Amino acid sequence: MNSRFKINPKTFILRALAVIFLIIYVVRITLVADSFNEVIRGISPDFSTVQAIFMSLLRWVTYAAALIVIISTFSKSRNQRNLILFFALPVAVLNLIFIGANTTAMIGANHSGFSIAMLGFIFEQALTIIIALYIVVIIGHKTGLLIETKKTILALLASIGGILLCAIPIWLPQQLFGRTDITVSFATIGHHIWVGLTIAIWIGLYFFLRNKSMHYKFYVLMFICMATFINYFSFYHLDSLTPARWPLHLCNLATVLMPITLLTRNRFLFPFLYFANVTGALIAIFIPDLSNPLLSVQTMRFAHAHTMAFILPILFVSLGLFPRQKFRDLKVAFVGFAIYFVVVVFGNVIITNFDNTVQFFFLNGDFLSSRIFFLYHAQQVVISIPIGGITLDFYILFYLIVFAAFIGFMSIAYFIYLRSYIYGDEAEQIKNNKIQKRLDRTRLLEDMNGREITEPVNKIGGIMLKITNFSKTYASAKKPAVENFNLEVKEGEVFGFLGLNGAGKSTTIKSVVGILPFTEGTIEVNGFDISRQPLEAKKLIGYVPDNHAVYEKLTGRQYVNFIADIYGVSQEDRDKRVVEILEKFKLEASFDNLIKTYSHGMKQKITIIAALVHCPKLWVLDEPLTGLDPQSAFEVKEYMQEHARSGNTVFFSSHIIDVVEKICDRVAIISGGKLVGVYDMKEFAKTGQSLEKVFLENSVLNTSVPEKKVKKQKIAKEEKPSADKPNKKSFNPFNRTKSEKTTDQGGEK
Repeated sequence: MNSRFKINPKTFILRALAVIFLIIYVVRITLVADSFNEVIRGISPDFSTVQAIFMSLLRWVTYAAALIVIISTFSKSRNQRNLILFFALPVAVLNLIFIGANTTAMIGANHSGFSIAMLGFIFEQALTIIIALYIVVIIGHKTGLLIETKKTILALLASIGGILLCAIPIWLPQQLFGRTDITVSFATIGHHIWVGLTIAIWIGLYFFLRNKSMHYKFYVLMFICMATFINYFSFYHLDSLTPARWPLHLCNLATVLMPITLLTRNRFLFPFLYFANVTGALIAIFIPDLSNPLLSVQTMRFAHAHTMAFILPILFVSLGLFPRQKFRDLKVAFVGFAIYFVVVVFGNVIITNFDNTVQFFFLNGDFLSSRIFFLYHAQQVVISIPIGGITLDFYILFYLIVFAAFIGFMSIAYFIYLRSYIYGDEAEQIKNNKIQKRLDRTRLLEDMNGREITEPVNKIGGIMLKITNFSKTYASAKKPAVENFNLEVKEGEVFGFLGLNGAGKSTTIKSVVGILPFTEGTIEVNGFDISRQPLEAKKLIGYVPDNHAVYEKLTGRQYVNFIADIYGVSQEDRDKRVVEILEKFKLEASFDNLIKTYSHGMKQKITIIAALVHCPKLWVLDEPLTGLDPQSAFEVKEYMQEHARSGNTVFFSSHIIDVVEKICDRVAIISGGKLVGVYDMKEFAKTGQSLEKVFLENSVLNTSVPEKKVKKQKIAKEEKPSADKPNKKSFNPFNRTKSEKTTDQGGEK
């Protein structure tokens, strides 16, 4: 048998006991109405006030203990099983000690005879004791089940506190604090409190869980899902489950779908939850159908279900349990909502003949039409079809408007999600950059060994640019754009850089000038580390990009002065250099015109002038001759050689091999993200070798890439990161990785 499906017999028995517990629990709470509900509403004489409060607290911890038994038996975490031993077990014993009070609370003081509900309750407590003993005796101490350290105790206490908070029964606030006069109708104080609590719970859960292990996130969210499910259906009983109370309202349905979706990792149900249920819950939160007091059972039930239906699916994605949803997932949600909509339409139409209180998704009654005036008129358009003694009334126009509006809201939600992904990535990048900067500064201080950080970290005489073990991998790319690249460029030389489109030239150049962060390695400019000493390194660089990106609403003079100000060039020096270069490039007449009026070649010239205004030690050019007329191209080549003769370094890429061969001292060839070789042009001149031949042999003829892929490579945009793809490997809550198996209390390593 495949090892993926093998399970330890001891673990299997433990989970089987938990499943039996769950079945008994669900049957018991749905079998008959609980007499304790009358105590909650204050209409039962069975308990005094003190007794009622005690039983409320006992019911609360019993409810939490039941959830622990159901959820924690599926985890191998020491803390999860300690919860069974040191919380669920004492609660079970306490329930058996107070079995008389529990009987009165469950079936009433005047009840006589056999009670299936009470028998089920006793079985639950007995099963809890059996499971706890099974963990201690059969599974044993080797799994680390006992409390051994202060940290273990604190983790256990923190978990118990969190569980009790998540498992607060919806009737407990009213039982402890009584009913209030505050209501939760739209725009009231109670409504503001609810909205504020929803946002606080959402943000609090995210920041609490975001750095935890995947298994810890799963079990916490599964616990909340199960708590929401049981809380919602704790007032549903088979003897009072009329059609009007069926869970076909959108957010009622979410309480059922959330634990199922999270457990099964179902990719069809989740888009429905993420778009339809979240949208419906958000509408219900802002326009609640409530008129009851804030702490009443009805209000708490409504608020709890809709709050969880709103925040939990969003947390599933933001915490990484489900991949980010794309447009194809939105289309799946549209299909799911259409199916749901048809079901509730026919459910309303048919059941209304027997129970006129039915209004699934508010498609009956005046809840929507009384709030939106044109829906009232749409609801007057009725198609009646008599069938078998009943009449089916279809409000076709009303249905179409509501359906289209909700589809529109789901579409808006999709674009909000997309924007949130961008903001989330940016925030994560800022956070990572801050962490990286702190680490870089720490390492820099160590490397400087007491020297000022404004000094070169690794000054090597004669070397202007040193690239060591450089690698760059774009997000979600299958392989590095550049891998293990090493290069040294000397002072006073013109250095050429050749490669096909997509070979890694632009990635390397943008990393050299500090535009792109890189994955591995170091890049040093005259001894300054571009990652750890970016300001010092960039002061030495003049960069001419391949797209002449300039501020087109400035004049040429304003733009050059702007760049000169950034580099701190004095007015005297900038005037001297600008006049000299303007004369060579014949740009004096247009220097005070707006850049947007410039031709392509003129924009390239102004970019070159701006890059030279501070007389950089390293002049980096990416395809500098593109768009230049022959005279201007000649001037640029002349200036490159002149700049190098002054003791500076010119590093440039070009597709024009003849130019590279004539003006360069040395040339590097890159192919497939790897350095092929560095060639001395003087040696080529002596031996009569052709740079073009060497380039083609190394870039095309010896490549292992199939011909079709080479053609695609030539037409693709250079070094663009691939689209973000979700990980195809689904998270399995029952299979833990080695790193997660080292996780101790509450998922902390």
